[in-house]
Amino acid sequence: MKVNLFLATAALAASLTTAAMAQTAIPVGPAALLGVAIGSEANSAATALKAQLGPGDDSGWVDGCEFNGVQERFITWGGLTTYFEVTDQGPVLINWSYGLDYDTGGARPGGPMLSQIQLPGGIAMGSNFASAVRSYGGTPKVDDVFGVGIYDGNGFSLMTKDENLNGPIDQVAVPYFTYCD
Repeated sequence: MKVNLFLATAALAASLTTAAMAQTAIPVGPAALLGVAIGSEANSAATALKAQLGPGDDSGWVDGCEFNGVQERFITWGGLTTYFEVTDQGPVLINWSYGLDYDTGGARPGGPMLSQIQLPGGIAMGSNFASAVRSYGGTPKVDDVFGVGIYDGNGFSLMTKDENLNGPIDQVAVPYFTYCD
């Protein structure tokens, strides 16, 4: 009986989290995720985000990039990822990003739907990268290092894996993408 009650409780919690997530708009551009500011203390930020999005997949604190030697933590909900890092000010929320499922071009299971990610100007995830960048007043460019289209501006970054820049917006990050450097 305890096992069945546990499974029923887990299923109910998952359905409530999915239902709450399904109704939550996630605006791109402000330096925050669902009201949690970039630069917030990591543990309180993680707790606030988990309260809104569910437990997610939490890496815990791990050794980061071998080039910068920082401690880092990632929490993911499908295609939505938060990145935390230990800085001179202590552990803080550095950025968040959302990426499409590369195989299907849709949302990754377990996270927000594409329609929940609200880019400025009515642009949607999966829209043409070059057109979106021009609508934001930028010039589409291929990154010299990674060979992908990258746009940085207006408090967020966009990416397309299409080196011709005519592919879909595959990823968005607020305020910018982080790399191992």
